[in-house]
Amino acid sequence: MSGAALKEKFLDLCRQRDLSYCYRVETFGPKLMPRLLYKVWVKDGHEELVRGATFGDLDTRALRSELVAAGDDLYAYNHPQIVPHSIVAPPILFDELEVKRANTNKEKLPEYPAPTVGN
Repeated sequence: MSGAALKEKFLDLCRQRDLSYCYRVETFGPKLMPRLLYKVWVKDGHEELVRGATFGDLDTRALRSELVAAGDDLYAYNHPQIVPHSIVAPPILFDELEVKRANTNKEKLPEYPAPTVGN
């Protein structure tokens, strides 16, 4: 599907379920955590950036059973690690996927002495 058709199908699925909003992921970070996650409001299609979220139980079984549609715009991501590799994938639309608050501990920032004021 084209990007516009995929977005319309996405909004249609939300409307069928009588949801006020759904989530759209633009890019992923390490461990399949969403790096750019947007809340998309069904009524007018506007988007709001969401921070501190992760997916629940995202595995290859979800790709087999929950996949609704795929887009034609390919996304490429290069991993320059010990063994460099690249991932190329189309945008995909899942029927249902759990989005939950990331369970990250907020570490206390280090305390530094106040700077001295010179005379």
